[in-house]
Amino acid sequence: MISKIVKFTVKPEQKEAFKDALQRNFEGTQSEPGSCGMHLYTDGEHPDTFIAIEHWQDQIAFEAHMAQPYTQAMLAMLPDVLAAPIEIVDLAPLNS
Repeated sequence: MISKIVKFTVKPEQKEAFKDALQRNFEGTQSEPGSCGMHLYTDGEHPDTFIAIEHWQDQIAFEAHMAQPYTQAMLAMLPDVLAAPIEIVDLAPLNS
């Protein structure tokens, strides 16, 4: 299984547009066969920061997700909406 934490810090004026795109990405992800779950959050102290915690069956499933039109649409908007570079943490199981 592949697990990631992805942190997006967006420009305040782009918050709603990004939130909508992130939600569309989430909705599409729900029907992907290799998705083992995705959870979306905002940072309680920084409302322009969004966090996705996602789990994938394997690398092939993750790569298929990245190729989906809704994911590509969200990625295409990032240069215009991000206030800081994306932060990605690839998680490894502690008890394996």
